[in-house]
Amino acid sequence: MDNQSSRRLLALFVQLLNGQQVDFNQWQQLNPSDKPKSERVFHRDLAVIRDTLHAFDTGYEVVLRHRTYHLDAQQVVENTTDFKNRA
Repeated sequence: MDNQSSRRLLALFVQLLNGQQVDFNQWQQLNPSDKPKSERVFHRDLAVIRDTLHAFDTGYEVVLRHRTYHLDAQQVVENTTDFKNRA
């Protein structure tokens, strides 16, 4: 991942961590550049953020609601036997 991609991804992640809702148009405004980024790049960045949240078991998920993306807390399973069976 190059430096520009890292900055773009970090800008999106910070927006989500700050509780803001982000759609494709807002994301493009966060990342002004000579050539506009595609919606495919936007979704790839969201996928990287999802993977990172899951890898660190944060309890958060990127959720699409009302045509915008935001972070939402996942429901925690309270059944400890499920946890013991996964270990």
